[in-house]
Amino acid sequence: MNGGDRNAGRADEDLDFFLYLCRFIHEGYYNIRITWGEVRNLFSFAVKGNPHDVCTRMKTDGYTESVEDSDPFMILRRIDVHLSRESEERIISGFFDRMRKVPLAHNVAMISYLQKSLIMGIIGSFYDHELDFASTPDERVLISAVTSDYFISNEIVSGYLEKDISDDEYGNPDMEKYLENPWFNELILIIKNGYYGNGGFNYIDTLESSFRVEFTTGILEIIRNGGLLWLILNFREFIKGEPADRTIKKFVKKRRDEGKINRLYDWMSIGNDFAVGIEFLVGSVEFFPSYNPTVGIYLFIIGSTQLLIRPVISTSRKIHLHKLKKRRIKF
Repeated sequence: MNGGDRNAGRADEDLDFFLYLCRFIHEGYYNIRITWGEVRNLFSFAVKGNPHDVCTRMKTDGYTESVEDSDPFMILRRIDVHLSRESEERIISGFFDRMRKVPLAHNVAMISYLQKSLIMGIIGSFYDHELDFASTPDERVLISAVTSDYFISNEIVSGYLEKDISDDEYGNPDMEKYLENPWFNELILIIKNGYYGNGGFNYIDTLESSFRVEFTTGILEIIRNGGLLWLILNFREFIKGEPADRTIKKFVKKRRDEGKINRLYDWMSIGNDFAVGIEFLVGSVEFFPSYNPTVGIYLFIIGSTQLLIRPVISTSRKIHLHKLKKRRIKF
């Protein structure tokens, strides 16, 4: 086993197969909160013997410290499995048969193959803000596996993904119905301009908290129903279509209007703060001997009044932006 006799028996083969699949999760970015029980249940297809016995042997052979059902999937100390091409193809075939029954993970795998930075930016935003991306144990295990570099870079895996991506069942899921949603237009701009994961920058994390929830809820829906995969594959044609082109232009104009409003109120706030500073500075000087304290008092009164103007400016900005954001984009 693992460099020794490859005919050592079924137990050795089962352990190699299980370790091979565990490496997908081990190399993944999102293997937190995954338990050995979940891994064992998902990967039971790969072994002929008892999956629990396989995991027990992993502990006995020193691959990990704990393998009970509720134990967290710990980092394995070593994984030096070298399968034959035939065995590797058989295991990956079984993995894909299992994964195709979990649409979210299957779609994430295909998107990751096409636009890994995009899907990693999306999933990373979910995890960073403690939002649930995967809702079932199988989804959690598979998401970690299919986003790992070890999975995506595998030649056999690539062949399966290319075949699945070209499958006719992934037709147009009627993406135009999402055009009235701000989160969808935001997603279009993110894809169009490449605002995801470049140099450690994630545009999704810059979204306002309230809007980020709307964005992540919407994007999770279209990942599950295959819409994001379709959008990536047909992006140029989609945005050149008359409804999408018109709606996106309106959305961009709306964003520019928001920028103008923010800049206007920023300058108003700066001007007000600058005036307050001058008034209090000059007012303080007026209290020196041989100066006019009455003028100082009036300047203090004016400055204090302008301090009250600061929350007025802030409130006005929020009201102005709220009205603009409530304006629906029609297509």
